[in-house]
Amino acid sequence: MSGAQGWLPQPEQTELYASTIPRKYKTQLADLPYDLDRSVYPFRALTELLKGTSHVKAGRLQALAQGNYGSCTGFAGSRAADITAACDIINRQENERWPTDSSGEPILTSPDYVYAASRTVSNQLGRWQGSYGGAVAKALREYGAVHQQKYGRYDLSEYSISRCRSWASRGVPEPVLEQARKHPFLTTVRVESAEQAVALTQNGYGFIICCNLAWQDRRDEDGFCRRARPPWSHAQAAGLGYVSIKQGRRVKRGFLIQNSWGNGWPVGPVGELSDMPHGAYFIRWHDMQAAIGSRDCYALADYHGFQERYNFEGIGW
Repeated sequence: MSGAQGWLPQPEQTELYASTIPRKYKTQLADLPYDLDRSVYPFRALTELLKGTSHVKAGRLQALAQGNYGSCTGFAGSRAADITAACDIINRQENERWPTDSSGEPILTSPDYVYAASRTVSNQLGRWQGSYGGAVAKALREYGAVHQQKYGRYDLSEYSISRCRSWASRGVPEPVLEQARKHPFLTTVRVESAEQAVALTQNGYGFIICCNLAWQDRRDEDGFCRRARPPWSHAQAAGLGYVSIKQGRRVKRGFLIQNSWGNGWPVGPVGELSDMPHGAYFIRWHDMQAAIGSRDCYALADYHGFQERYNFEGIGW
């Protein structure tokens, strides 16, 4: 059984947003190196940074859960944002630290904020549920990200459907946006091919897939889920992993994506990837290409994160 969804395609709006993206970013994406035969798992950077918290149990990253509300775009965007941010620290060795709450506990990007920010930035406020990928990318670029902690009188420590509903109707409060503007994703770009999806994953960039496709709720022996019907209008996080499995003369290639329906979806084997995140599964090459065909899938890069503080001799920071 599928859970709540919430992708509302807005072709005109997402095309308009895509037209504002500088050409140089599209060129940079096209020039990213990739190797179709190299398996990579960027989710491990996020798992490493969250080790010892409730977000990682028995070495496996936990799934997120949107509940019975159409906020999937916020969850896809927040998880993709965290993949990019984690790879900034672990893979790219940037001088950043992972955000923590007042007790020092590592925290995640707030999915309800991302959802509501996408509705706010696109000027589509109202009581209905759902959003689209271009709006999520625009919100994270123009507003930035906030995390699951308190910001003055606004407590984002736990996901709240009530907050999703309220902020999607009225807009994200300005004091929260003020905090978000400190941490934007300066570069967002539309993903336009499976080859680009490989390049993004191998270079440690999370991205969002929004599409009218569905998958079965059980993984096969290699951790793949096959397509199913009826379709979902749904958003999920990608960039968690890419696998290339040689099977005789054939090669089975797939992309690891993660859903936001909790740890129980999907079920089944994880192949050789014993630390596969809960809620995650591989989709086949042609399925990723079909998902990208929605023209509403966006990658996140150039995160303005939390800068490390250094103590150099003679300089007080």
